[in-house]
Amino acid sequence: MSLTIQPVTKENWRPLAKLKVREDQTNFVAPNVYSILESHYGYDEPDGSGHWDMYPFGIYDEELPVGFFMYGYNFQTMILKRLSFA
Repeated sequence: MSLTIQPVTKENWRPLAKLKVREDQTNFVAPNVYSILESHYGYDEPDGSGHWDMYPFGIYDEELPVGFFMYGYNFQTMILKRLSFA
């Protein structure tokens, strides 16, 4: 097993969007396709307190996509926003 982390690009977003978590975990994390879309537009806090820029990545075992994560950044904080494994 050789794990690598690669940024989501126009060439690899479709297989990453198709990755799913187990059925019993679907309430804990948004679908990857939603996260990838969110990364293009960012996220605005509902209360208007800030805007987050999002950065999505695929986790690969050799060439096989096995996971996804995304971190968010605003001028005050950086957080791991989403993490999922197939």
